Amino acid sequence: PLGAIFLARALLELGKNVSIWTDDLYSSVVEKGVNSLGIRIPVYGVPFKWGGWFFQLFWKEGFDLLISIERPGRGIDGRYYSSREEDITCYVSPLDEFFIEAKRRKIPTIGIGDGGNEIGMGNIREKLLFKFPEKGKIFSIVKVDHLIIGGISNWGGYGLIAGLAKLLSNGRLLPSPAEEEFLLNVMVDSGSIDGVTLEYSLSVDGVNKAILQRKLRELRLCLGS
Repeated sequence: PLGAIFLARALLELGKNVSIWTDDLYSSVVEKGVNSLGIRIPVYGVPFKWGGWFFQLFWKEGFDLLISIERPGRGIDGRYYSSREEDITCYVSPLDEFFIEAKRRKIPTIGIGDGGNEIGMGNIREKLLFKFPEKGKIFSIVKVDHLIIGGISNWGGYGLIAGLAKLLSNGRLLPSPAEEEFLLNVMVDSGSIDGVTLEYSLSVDGVNKAILQRKLRELRLCLGS
């Protein structure tokens, strides 16, 4: 969730009303990460099963943009899969429902992912099927208005922040390598594991701290800071 938290912080600094919605079981971990940065952003846990009342509660917030980072989107069979082709339907809340509804309501959406199974990858599903036919079942059918793909989803989030920073001449929006390391420590201490190694470590998707920090330094160079 590093990319989501830092993106939320950047939008908050720009004066936007921001909230984070995630799985009910994981919301306390995300909340600890948010609080560690000294910012006030509401974090909502979405129940695994919810009815129309929760759906209406969500839309009462009056959103004008939805952004998804590393969030599973349903496959062609209606189920959810990890990038390792594991069926994770019984572990995730169906947040992609909000993005499907947003399209009907003509509310802009952004999807950020790295594995093909995330919300937004429906935009390029046919291309993914052509390139990786053996992994077809994991590819999400959920589309967004704007899709950002990164080697790691966090990097896609950082790229979006960097774009905002460039447009607004505000390099402070982008987290520093030290801030990323700090937040990563908080998340690991709170119970987060690496999504690839499945270990409690200062890494993301099997990528170690040194490479993570190098990517942020490269983005800062692009900003001239």
